[in-house]
Amino acid sequence: MFKLLIFSIFDKAISYQEKIMSKNNDANRKKNKKKIDQKKRKIQNAEAERKARLKQIREDFNAREADNEL
Repeated sequence: MFKLLIFSIFDKAISYQEKIMSKNNDANRKKNKKKIDQKKRKIQNAEAERKARLKQIREDFNAREADNEL
C-alpha cells in the first residue's frame, strides 16, 4: 500500500511536470516560429529591394545607351 501511494504521488508529480514542460515547449515553439517568420520576411523584403534596385540600374543603363546611340 505504501509503495502504491508513493508511486501514485510520484506519477502525479511527473504528470504535472510534463504539463509544465509541454506548455513551455508550446510557448518556445511559438516564439521560435515568430522569430523564423520575421527572418523569412526580412530576407524576402531584402530580396525584393535588391531586385528593384537591379531593375532600376538596368533601366538607367538602357536609357543611357539609347541616348548615346542618338
